[in-house]
Amino acid sequence: NQHRKQKTNCKLEDIMESADTESQNNKSLNNSLAKPIMDSSMSQNKSLLDGINSDHISLDTIWGRIGFGWYHARMTFIIGLVAVSEGAQVIISTLCIGILQNEWGYDDFTKTLLISLLFIGVVVGACVSGFSADKHGRYQPLLYSLGLMTAFNILSAFSFDVISFAVTRTILGFFMGFYGPLGFTMVAENVPIDFRGKIVMIANSCFFMGELLGCLTAYFTVDSLTSGDWQSLTLWSNSTLLLALILNFL
Repeated sequence: NQHRKQKTNCKLEDIMESADTESQNNKSLNNSLAKPIMDSSMSQNKSLLDGINSDHISLDTIWGRIGFGWYHARMTFIIGLVAVSEGAQVIISTLCIGILQNEWGYDDFTKTLLISLLFIGVVVGACVSGFSADKHGRYQPLLYSLGLMTAFNILSAFSFDVISFAVTRTILGFFMGFYGPLGFTMVAENVPIDFRGKIVMIANSCFFMGELLGCLTAYFTVDSLTSGDWQSLTLWSNSTLLLALILNFL
């Protein structure tokens, strides 16, 4: 019995030693597999920072090493679509006011006030956007303002009197002013410095393209400065906003 017991203990020791040896082999194998990956990642990071003083690394330097890519193109396209809609709103608001004056019969002072309220909202929104961006960042305020801009533009198309139209257009103007400077700031901050001037110029030119879109839409929906389908005119201007909102989630 004692001989069997000793023999069993020897077998257990052999099994444990074999298990320890296998564990060490597996660990060394994992290390050998992980090392090239780690070395590759470190070399990529090193290549981005190669030749840069580690005490003076700026975001522009990092963007310059990464280069212009799909992210920058997508971001510029989305913000450009919103700029197109904002440009269209300038033309559409002017046309709608004349048509609604003929339909609802308000005086010239009310007509002037309705036009002014949109731009008062733009000024207030532009003033607030900087504080919001400093506190909440760029993306979240841009996304929320885009969604609310889309919603109030649709609501303004279904206004039933002067007050409802004035309220919806003023709030629309607020989010237009909120989105505009924040969107162009985001483009300027994130596009590599070698492409920044051209991309910002293209994004700003989208506003004037929007004015052309507003005129083109009016050609098919407006009969004259005092008659026409102002609701279709307003809703068609919302198409670029809806497209921009969808692209944010893709």
